[in-house]
Amino acid sequence: EQFGYDILELIAEFDSTDESDPEVPASVSGEAADSNFSGPDNPSEPATEPITRIDSEADEVDDQQDHTTVDAYWTWRLFRDGYSADQIAAIRGRPISTLVDDLDTGEPGDVMISVVPFSRYMKIPTSYLGSPWLEVEPTSEHCWNRLDEDASTGCEVDVDDEDGDMECDVEVYYEVCEILSWNGCMGSRAEPWDKRDYYGGTRLQGFAGGGSCHSELQTLSSNFDTVRSVIAGLDTREDTFIPSGLMWGWRTLSEDMPFTQANTADKNERKSAMLLMSDGQNTRSYGGTNATFNGVFHWNSDTDDANADTAEICANIKNDGIIIYSVAFEVTDPDTIAMMRNCATDPGKFFDAADTAALEIAFADVGKDLAQIRLSK
Repeated sequence: EQFGYDILELIAEFDSTDESDPEVPASVSGEAADSNFSGPDNPSEPATEPITRIDSEADEVDDQQDHTTVDAYWTWRLFRDGYSADQIAAIRGRPISTLVDDLDTGEPGDVMISVVPFSRYMKIPTSYLGSPWLEVEPTSEHCWNRLDEDASTGCEVDVDDEDGDMECDVEVYYEVCEILSWNGCMGSRAEPWDKRDYYGGTRLQGFAGGGSCHSELQTLSSNFDTVRSVIAGLDTREDTFIPSGLMWGWRTLSEDMPFTQANTADKNERKSAMLLMSDGQNTRSYGGTNATFNGVFHWNSDTDDANADTAEICANIKNDGIIIYSVAFEVTDPDTIAMMRNCATDPGKFFDAADTAALEIAFADVGKDLAQIRLSK
């Protein structure tokens, strides 16, 4: 029920699944109220670079077409791999929902909340198309190579790969082409604008296609029913690039374009806070472009580079007067734990949640702290 599927339909979906299939580990990442699984969103994901792009962004289109199957697949995997119902509920946002309840004062406009789901990228509503601060990649044909698992031999899923890519002894590929349009997915601007929250005359960059995008961003809202609905509808995507979530979370709290919901009449009397949650390390980093996109993709896999970007952006956000809470959920990597701890405004606002119970306690503590000072987020 946490995933929105009737259990009988879920059983029927995978009743014929071969139990001998290689197991693929799941992981989670998200800011404020989200989850992010790393896994075979598209089992036929290409193993080589695409023909017209530096990396396989175009293959992500299939994620959008088969998302229901993908989400059900991961639901089944989580149960089969030993995750409890409580853990699944935690991943899907139950502690966040409780936090929202704690902040609901019943007074219109007293508290505002934004929800910023992210994985490798971040997604905004397509209704922003035509905004002066936005430039999107034009609709065009993109081609890439896809692994032909039937023609290839000795294939199996690499369980040590964050993306769950297929590896074969003998690999055979075929060309796939798709007409891709912008569907809300946002890359980064060129340096130094990739770490600036405001528009400033340099347009933010949206790219065509992009199945690695998450649920849509929800800007600041005092409608708690809307916020709860957004949280309940969060979906999952592979890979993690924490700077993407930080930047767009920062933008929702900024008074300037692209979003201006924070520019209220009583803005000088309000305080702002950001809650960042991740279950693991950065798996993607800044880098990559093509001839039709004027921004920068997140195709690279340099964890150290992404961690440095994360640290710089955290410092910028705190320098802007925003309080940061950070939660590391079941994180074992010491560098990531240190990065998350340093991102928080002070050590008391960092929570190392080793399990579901600790996660719920962490969010309860955050809720109490925020409720005491009646923050606007």
